[in-house]
Amino acid sequence: CLVWKRPNHVLFQTANVFLLMAYLATNSVFGVLYLRSCLTIGCLFLSLWGWIVLCESDIIVWNVIFTAINAIHVICIVWKLHPFIRFPHDVEMVYRNLFQPLRVSRNAFKTIYFCTREIQTLKSNDIYAIEGRTRVDRLTLLLSGRVSIIRGGQTLHIIDSHQFLDSPEWFGVGSHETYQESRLLVWNRDKLKLSISCDPYLQTLLDNILGKDVVKKLLLVSDSVSNQQTGAGERTKLIVPTHRAMDQLIKRSPINSNESDAETCV
Repeated sequence: CLVWKRPNHVLFQTANVFLLMAYLATNSVFGVLYLRSCLTIGCLFLSLWGWIVLCESDIIVWNVIFTAINAIHVICIVWKLHPFIRFPHDVEMVYRNLFQPLRVSRNAFKTIYFCTREIQTLKSNDIYAIEGRTRVDRLTLLLSGRVSIIRGGQTLHIIDSHQFLDSPEWFGVGSHETYQESRLLVWNRDKLKLSISCDPYLQTLLDNILGKDVVKKLLLVSDSVSNQQTGAGERTKLIVPTHRAMDQLIKRSPINSNESDAETCV
């Protein structure tokens, strides 16, 4: 080149700056979002350059197409991340306390929440379930208040808010089997299991949360039995109703012989 032309218009330079920024994107979801956003802006400036400076239709058309394609990708990624999903206040607190610490996205939690059968209110002295009579066809989380587990007129332990009422039955118990004011988030068990059957991430997530809840309840029952100084026969009666559930849980998560490792392994 014997004669160099002057640099192109500022619109062309700005477009290439954004293209350069796009090439610096990282290999992650947010990196792809950043990449597509920069490409959208860069192609938009190239379209403006072709329209205002060059007045060439082919440059305008091609870059408008590129801009549209990348803009659609940006919208799809933002929709997938969906940071704008909101839930009712009680459910929002459940997400923040139980699921968000495990880095569960709002979009993933929405799949679980949409399986909700109802939000039920229990007044003082209302009965949620009776052993041997109530069918195990639901999974219930206590949103607020407290629920007492009573057997033989004695309180075995208390379930506080953001704990599950049916966590032992989640593992290996069929829906046809039986088992102060509070608010309950009640899921349809069969619908929930069907909804997450093709999603190993959500299956593992619920197994983890419910497994820890089971272990906590068993420890509370054991402590209650010890404090009441009951005999070995009574302890066996208390633990037996959940032995099938724990057998299923042990098959999913190998547990070491040390008792201190039980909660960590689950």
